[in-house]
Amino acid sequence: MKQRRGITIVETIVSMSISAVIVGVAVGAIHQLFLAESRSRDHVARLVSVGRLADQFRRDVHASVGLADQNEMADNLSCEELHLATHEGQTIVYRVDATSVERIGLLGEDIQQLETYTLPPATEAVFEINDEMRNRMLTLRILPIADQIDGAKRPTHHLRVEATLAHDHRFALLTRADAPGAEGEKNE
Repeated sequence: MKQRRGITIVETIVSMSISAVIVGVAVGAIHQLFLAESRSRDHVARLVSVGRLADQFRRDVHASVGLADQNEMADNLSCEELHLATHEGQTIVYRVDATSVERIGLLGEDIQQLETYTLPPATEAVFEINDEMRNRMLTLRILPIADQIDGAKRPTHHLRVEATLAHDHRFALLTRADAPGAEGEKNE
C-alpha cells in the first residue's frame, strides 16, 4: 500500500480551532487597547480644559476692577456663580454646572463670549472669597465629590486656583492722555 503524504481533516480542524482562538484573543486585546486609548484621550482633554479654566480665571480676576454684585457676595463667601466687572463695562460671569464651568462675557445684557470648561468626572467646582487680607482673594476650588465607594473615601486631592481681585487693573485704566508721547499729540 502506498502511503499518502498530506494532512488529514482532523489536523486541519485542530489547526483552524487554534487559529480561531489566537484571533479571538488578539481581537479582545485590540478592543481593550482602543478602550484604554479612548479613556486616556478623554482624561487628557478634561485636564487640558481644567488648565485652560485655571489660566482664564486668573487672568479675568486680575484684570477685573471688582465684583459686579458685591451685596450678593458679601453675605455668601462660597458660591457657585461669580460676577466680575471689567474696566470696559463688561461683566464676566462664571457659572458652575454639574459637569462643567461656564464663562460668559456680557456687555450689558448681550452675550459677547460663551465658553464651557468640562470638569473631570466625580468633581465639583466652588468659588470662594477671602476678605481677611488687604487685597480681596478669589479662589476657584475643584474638589472630588464626597461619596463612599466600598466603605473607602475618595482621595482628598483637589485643585485650588487663587487670584487677587483687581490686581492688574492699573494697566487697563491707562488713558491715552497718560500714555508716553501723548504730550506731542496734544501740542499739534
